[in-house]
Amino acid sequence: STEGNKILNILSQIPDNKYTSIIYNSQKFDEGNEKPFYAMDFFSKGLLFDYISSESITERLAKYIFRKIILGFQFLHNNGICHLDVKIENIILDKEFWPIIIDFGFAKKYKNEKGEITLLTIDKGSHNYVAPEIWKEEKFNGEKADIFSLGVVLFLLINGNYGFKESKKADKFYRLIIKKKYDEYWKKLKLENLSDDFKNLYLRMVAFEPGERPTFDEILNNAWLKEVSNLSQDEEDKIKKELKKKYASFKSVKEIIIEEKIETEDLITRSGGNDGNNIFND
Repeated sequence: STEGNKILNILSQIPDNKYTSIIYNSQKFDEGNEKPFYAMDFFSKGLLFDYISSESITERLAKYIFRKIILGFQFLHNNGICHLDVKIENIILDKEFWPIIIDFGFAKKYKNEKGEITLLTIDKGSHNYVAPEIWKEEKFNGEKADIFSLGVVLFLLINGNYGFKESKKADKFYRLIIKKKYDEYWKKLKLENLSDDFKNLYLRMVAFEPGERPTFDEILNNAWLKEVSNLSQDEEDKIKKELKKKYASFKSVKEIIIEEKIETEDLITRSGGNDGNNIFND
């Protein structure tokens, strides 16, 4: 969208930061074709969705990935931009298993340099992830809407499924969250055994009232994420090894070899790299 392109232009002006976790269009090609096409950074470890599509990942892996996702979104919001189409399908992993945020078609600039917030209106995004205030067609705070959607992503990482279908009173599961009947909610899902720290963080993030949702700082400092907040290099390497094993469980050996070849030969233009003219050469 035009708005999304404006957002990408704004993002491209932000100095490099390891927490950006954002993909940019790196080169546009239009050589007399009916439609232009784009070469983008290549992220070989695929969609985050693939890692949970067959079965959920371990809680430790979920913590590791989710913390990095939150760092990326915090960076985005610190620069006054909300995504507004947060979903697990819009997060991919690079070769170091760093989560990368993609698809800025709904993104909006909602906060100026002074930190003053503009309330937004928007067409509804992906139904499972939409915050209740958007369903009500009210003006809303973009940060709180993104945090709600990230709560849905968190639940998917741990359980491999959604905690409710839509954030409406008509939804039998979300209605329990609205009424704060939390014990009944977990019992209906048959997930009473999940840790209290996880439950508390999730329920705060998907709270019906936007003001009850945590800030990005509060999420990062939450007890559930403490285990992965200051990892040693050895600990981080062990987690990456687990992720590599998980990746190999749904990718064929042939696919992995091809992807590693692309990485080593640098066939794909990197953001801020060369002009892209050699990408499609033999």
